[in-house]
Amino acid sequence: MENELRAIFRARRERRWETGKKSGPTINIQHRIGEIAQGIPAIDSRAWQRREKPAEKDYAISLLVDLSGSMQGENINETFKAVIALAEVLNRLSIKTEILGFNDRIYEYQRFDEQMSNQIRENMGGMLKEVHDSGGGDQKARWNDDGWALTQASDRLAHQKEAEKFLIVLSDGEPIESPIHPRKQYELSSMVAQIIKNTRQKLIGLGIGPNTEHVRSYYPNSLVSSDVSEMAENLAALIKEAIEHYERF
Repeated sequence: MENELRAIFRARRERRWETGKKSGPTINIQHRIGEIAQGIPAIDSRAWQRREKPAEKDYAISLLVDLSGSMQGENINETFKAVIALAEVLNRLSIKTEILGFNDRIYEYQRFDEQMSNQIRENMGGMLKEVHDSGGGDQKARWNDDGWALTQASDRLAHQKEAEKFLIVLSDGEPIESPIHPRKQYELSSMVAQIIKNTRQKLIGLGIGPNTEHVRSYYPNSLVSSDVSEMAENLAALIKEAIEHYERF
């Protein structure tokens, strides 16, 4: 994935000739012949060419990971491996990255202003512990405050100066709002609609495991990874598509 993304960025950095200029070091003969046929005088010609360097797009990517009790077992294990592998690649490419977890609260694992470090890698292991602790049968295990968590991640992403912003939510369950973030205030469909309307952020939902087709009903851009062993490949392919073809999202 790292090599593929580097190739995309390298292609964008290549300089190319662009026609349509009023001055330049060379002239596009075919374009000028067409102008002559139209009676356009040389002084008004736009057949000149310049070498232009297309602007390389800049990105900020937020990964929001479901840490409710239902994620226990293979779901969180494969999700954790996929997220940490992807984080390593994005950091090596100097792409601004934030990694958050959620149930009825937000857990910070990497902020946008942080570079990958051994401490961050160690902190990310907290995803596994949080899901394990949430599976002990207490009330906390139920909460899946997707709508509220989405607004928190979106607000953080909005403060980044990068032009192109992605918010990717990884979840295996339907929202189950806690009393502190009630559904009437943070209903997920409404939160998604507000973010799409009020920001230029691109939202993507990634359903983890079987029976996650509901993800498609919440997120216009979505992918269901029914085989959790393919999480890493699916997440990597999703990020590559988002970076290479931002306009499709």
